[in-house]
Amino acid sequence: MHLNFLKVVLLGLILPFAVGQQFQYATGKSDGSCDGKIPVINDWIEDARELSNAFMHAIDNVGTSIVAQKLFSSWFRLKFEKKGDVMEPGDSSKDSWNRLTTIANEVHKFLVLDQPYKGMQGGPKVFCDDNFVQELDWDKVVLDDNDQPVMYQGHPLKLSEQYANVERDLEGYVPWYAWGKKGYFFAAEENGGALCDSTTLGVSIAGYRAREEFDYPIPPSDLIFNDIIIFCPELFDNRMKLVPKLKDIWYIDPSEYCEPVSISTVLPWSGTLYHEMFHTASGHVNMDPSNKFKDPRGWHVTDWEYDPRMAQDLIREDTVENAETYVLFALSYWYYRKNWNDPSLKPVTFYDSFAGFWDA
Repeated sequence: MHLNFLKVVLLGLILPFAVGQQFQYATGKSDGSCDGKIPVINDWIEDARELSNAFMHAIDNVGTSIVAQKLFSSWFRLKFEKKGDVMEPGDSSKDSWNRLTTIANEVHKFLVLDQPYKGMQGGPKVFCDDNFVQELDWDKVVLDDNDQPVMYQGHPLKLSEQYANVERDLEGYVPWYAWGKKGYFFAAEENGGALCDSTTLGVSIAGYRAREEFDYPIPPSDLIFNDIIIFCPELFDNRMKLVPKLKDIWYIDPSEYCEPVSISTVLPWSGTLYHEMFHTASGHVNMDPSNKFKDPRGWHVTDWEYDPRMAQDLIREDTVENAETYVLFALSYWYYRKNWNDPSLKPVTFYDSFAGFWDA
């Protein structure tokens, strides 16, 4: 999650899933270590599971739930039509509906069902700083798993030779090397050579199967890189957290406020993990192993907007590509279904990004 747009492209290899793997944490003296932070991250995981359960409940009940229909319409710009006794996405919305439900299901499989998302190569590695990555120039040599130069036809292979297609096709992108992961990824050049800064909460780097039609000097299978998630130091700064977790959210009675109350008022920082999972789990969801020319990242979720109002102004095709839209939708539906231990409280949600009674 970044307050500015960051699109990351990574070349790697998809390996078989090992049963039982979830998040893998960098620990000990390694760069990016999460020592002392894992209990906090585990709390974020529990919140992400709650939000994912809410999302799937909305999907499962959209045919008869007017609240689910209105929230899908407001956040994803979907249109619904009556089919028999239930409401279904209209013809113009079916492609977006299929895409968003597929992606939400991949996230749910990993977070709640303890199953691999499509293309997963072991659980994503979690780092708590970006001090394990280094921005490089294209003329640097390619390193192997032992951090030694890769030799090709008698000379050290340069990054510009190994990834000539990336340098050609992704203008403004530069190589980055992850020392702990022994692999390269490609992102926009950053001032100061850092992925984390004062505006960044998290960064996801989704590995994907190399496109076999490219003629690499060294097979990409020899330069393996898995999915990683970086939680930036800013995310652990308690001074910044008005709402750390779901349990800290309170009931809003819209009738008691003179001004509309934005959903951003109750957006928990723990939602960052849920946000990053949409980047990670969607990185391979469009993969077709039988079609080597099909881009496996064709449905990859990126960052178009973070502001709730601006997110609702996106066109339909962009809403399903925007990670924060999934978080805001899930929170809106979770808030509607929340039991506040007081039956007199009327359910509230966020149709237009502001708090309102469910039947308004």
